[in-house]
Amino acid sequence: MTEYPTLARDQAQEDGRHLRLLVILNFVAAGLCFAGIGFLFWHHRRMHDAFLEIGVPKNRKNGGIALEQFFDTFMLFYLFSGAVLTVIGAGNLLSGLCIRRRKYRIVSLLVACLNFILVPIGTVLGAFALVVLLRPSVRGAYEAGAARPAPPGGDLPGPTPGG
Repeated sequence: MTEYPTLARDQAQEDGRHLRLLVILNFVAAGLCFAGIGFLFWHHRRMHDAFLEIGVPKNRKNGGIALEQFFDTFMLFYLFSGAVLTVIGAGNLLSGLCIRRRKYRIVSLLVACLNFILVPIGTVLGAFALVVLLRPSVRGAYEAGAARPAPPGGDLPGPTPGG
Protein backbone atom coordinates (compact mmCIF):
# COMPACT_ATOMS: atom_id res chain seq x y z
CA MET A 1 0.00 0.00 0.00
CA THR A 2 2.94 2.34 0.32
CA GLU A 3 3.57 2.17 -3.43
CA TYR A 4 0.48 4.12 -4.41
CA PRO A 5 1.63 7.53 -3.05
CA THR A 6 5.01 7.02 -4.74
CA LEU A 7 3.33 6.26 -8.06
CA ALA A 8 1.05 9.29 -7.70
CA ARG A 9 4.03 11.51 -6.92
CA ASP A 10 5.96 10.12 -9.92
CA GLN A 11 2.93 10.68 -12.16
CA ALA A 12 2.59 14.25 -10.89
CA GLN A 13 6.27 14.90 -11.68
CA GLU A 14 5.86 13.37 -15.13
CA ASP A 15 2.75 15.47 -15.77
CA GLY A 16 4.62 18.58 -14.65
CA ARG A 17 7.46 17.87 -17.07
CA HIS A 18 5.05 17.23 -19.93
CA LEU A 19 3.06 20.39 -19.20
CA ARG A 20 6.26 22.49 -19.08
CA LEU A 21 7.29 20.97 -22.41
CA LEU A 22 3.85 21.79 -23.85
CA VAL A 23 4.24 25.42 -22.76
CA ILE A 24 7.57 25.68 -24.57
CA LEU A 25 6.29 23.90 -27.68
CA ASN A 26 3.19 26.12 -27.85
CA PHE A 27 5.38 29.23 -27.69
CA VAL A 28 7.64 27.80 -30.42
CA ALA A 29 4.61 27.00 -32.59
CA ALA A 30 3.31 30.55 -32.09
CA GLY A 31 6.70 31.93 -33.14
CA LEU A 32 6.73 29.73 -36.23
CA CYS A 33 3.23 30.91 -37.17
CA PHE A 34 4.21 34.56 -36.84
CA ALA A 35 7.40 33.91 -38.82
CA GLY A 36 5.19 32.25 -41.46
CA ILE A 37 3.25 35.49 -41.80
CA GLY A 38 6.52 37.27 -42.55
CA PHE A 39 7.30 34.59 -45.12
CA LEU A 40 3.91 35.23 -46.77
CA PHE A 41 4.73 38.93 -47.16
CA TRP A 42 8.12 38.07 -48.66
CA HIS A 43 6.62 35.43 -50.97
CA HIS A 44 3.90 37.79 -52.21
CA ARG A 45 6.50 40.44 -53.04
CA ARG A 46 8.69 37.91 -54.90
CA MET A 47 5.78 36.45 -56.87
CA HIS A 48 4.44 39.89 -57.73
CA ASP A 49 7.83 41.02 -59.00
CA ALA A 50 8.38 37.76 -60.91
CA PHE A 51 5.08 38.02 -62.73
CA LEU A 52 5.65 41.64 -63.60
CA GLU A 53 9.10 40.76 -64.94
CA ILE A 54 7.66 38.21 -67.33
CA GLY A 55 6.07 41.06 -69.23
CA VAL A 56 2.67 39.54 -69.88
CA PRO A 57 0.57 42.07 -71.79
CA LYS A 58 -2.13 43.66 -69.65
CA ASN A 59 -4.96 43.24 -72.12
CA ARG A 60 -5.11 39.92 -73.90
CA LYS A 61 -7.51 39.72 -76.79
CA ASN A 62 -7.71 35.92 -76.88
CA GLY A 63 -9.88 35.65 -73.80
CA GLY A 64 -7.06 35.29 -71.25
CA ILE A 65 -7.37 36.84 -67.82
CA ALA A 66 -5.76 40.16 -67.07
CA LEU A 67 -2.73 40.22 -64.79
CA GLU A 68 -4.57 42.42 -62.28
CA GLN A 69 -7.38 39.88 -62.01
CA PHE A 70 -4.85 37.13 -61.39
CA PHE A 71 -3.17 39.19 -58.64
CA ASP A 72 -6.55 39.86 -56.98
CA THR A 73 -7.26 36.13 -56.84
CA PHE A 74 -3.73 35.42 -55.68
CA MET A 75 -4.09 38.02 -52.91
CA LEU A 76 -7.07 36.08 -51.49
CA PHE A 77 -4.79 33.08 -51.00
CA TYR A 78 -2.31 35.20 -49.04
CA LEU A 79 -5.02 36.83 -46.92
CA PHE A 80 -6.62 33.49 -46.05
CA SER A 81 -3.25 31.90 -45.22
CA GLY A 82 -2.25 34.89 -43.11
CA ALA A 83 -5.54 34.80 -41.21
CA VAL A 84 -5.16 31.09 -40.48
CA LEU A 85 -1.58 31.57 -39.27
CA THR A 86 -2.63 34.53 -37.11
CA VAL A 87 -5.45 32.58 -35.44
CA ILE A 88 -3.32 29.49 -34.80
CA GLY A 89 -0.33 31.54 -33.63
CA ALA A 90 -2.43 33.59 -31.21
CA GLY A 91 -4.13 30.40 -30.04
CA ASN A 92 -0.79 28.72 -29.32
CA LEU A 93 0.38 31.77 -27.42
CA LEU A 94 -2.81 31.79 -25.35
CA SER A 95 -2.64 28.03 -24.83
CA GLY A 96 0.94 28.25 -23.56
CA LEU A 97 -0.08 30.90 -21.05
CA CYS A 98 -3.11 28.88 -19.95
CA ILE A 99 -1.10 25.68 -19.48
CA ARG A 100 1.53 27.56 -17.49
CA ARG A 101 -1.15 28.79 -15.08
CA ARG A 102 -3.06 25.47 -15.14
CA LYS A 103 -6.29 27.19 -16.17
CA TYR A 104 -8.76 26.92 -19.05
CA ARG A 105 -7.84 23.38 -20.11
CA ILE A 106 -10.64 23.43 -22.73
CA VAL A 107 -8.95 26.33 -24.54
CA SER A 108 -5.73 24.34 -24.75
CA LEU A 109 -7.63 21.31 -26.03
CA LEU A 110 -9.26 23.41 -28.78
CA VAL A 111 -5.89 24.87 -29.79
CA ALA A 112 -4.44 21.34 -29.86
CA CYS A 113 -7.14 20.40 -32.36
CA LEU A 114 -6.41 23.52 -34.43
CA ASN A 115 -2.73 22.58 -34.54
CA PHE A 116 -3.56 19.55 -36.68
CA ILE A 117 -3.88 21.98 -39.62
CA LEU A 118 -0.14 22.71 -39.50
CA VAL A 119 1.18 19.47 -40.99
CA PRO A 120 3.59 17.91 -39.88
CA ILE A 121 4.84 19.87 -36.83
CA GLY A 122 1.42 20.97 -35.64
CA THR A 123 0.08 17.46 -36.01
CA VAL A 124 2.70 16.08 -33.64
CA LEU A 125 2.19 18.96 -31.20
CA GLY A 126 -1.59 18.57 -31.30
CA ALA A 127 -1.42 14.82 -30.69
CA PHE A 128 1.02 15.24 -27.80
CA ALA A 129 -1.12 17.99 -26.27
CA LEU A 130 -4.26 15.86 -26.49
CA VAL A 131 -2.54 12.86 -24.91
CA VAL A 132 -1.21 14.96 -22.02
CA LEU A 133 -4.26 17.16 -21.43
CA LEU A 134 -6.75 14.28 -21.51
CA ARG A 135 -4.99 12.32 -18.74
CA PRO A 136 -7.11 12.03 -15.59
CA SER A 137 -4.11 13.06 -13.47
CA VAL A 138 -3.66 16.26 -15.49
CA ARG A 139 -7.37 17.00 -15.23
CA GLY A 140 -6.99 16.61 -11.45
CA ALA A 141 -4.00 18.98 -11.45
CA TYR A 142 -6.06 21.61 -13.26
CA GLU A 143 -8.94 21.19 -10.81
CA ALA A 144 -6.55 21.45 -7.86
CA GLY A 145 -5.03 24.57 -9.41
CA ALA A 146 -8.47 26.15 -9.84
CA ALA A 147 -9.37 25.42 -6.21
CA ARG A 148 -6.10 26.87 -4.88
CA PRO A 149 -5.93 30.68 -4.61
CA ALA A 150 -3.31 32.41 -6.73
CA PRO A 151 -0.10 33.44 -4.95
CA PRO A 152 0.20 37.18 -4.27
CA GLY A 153 3.01 37.68 -6.81
CA GLY A 154 1.38 35.65 -9.59
CA ASP A 155 3.30 32.72 -11.01
CA LEU A 156 6.50 34.64 -11.64
CA PRO A 157 9.64 33.34 -9.94
CA GLY A 158 11.09 35.56 -7.34
CA PRO A 159 12.91 35.58 -4.04
CA THR A 160 11.47 33.30 -1.41
CA PRO A 161 10.73 34.68 2.04
CA GLY A 162 13.51 33.87 4.47
CA GLY A 163 15.89 32.76 1.75
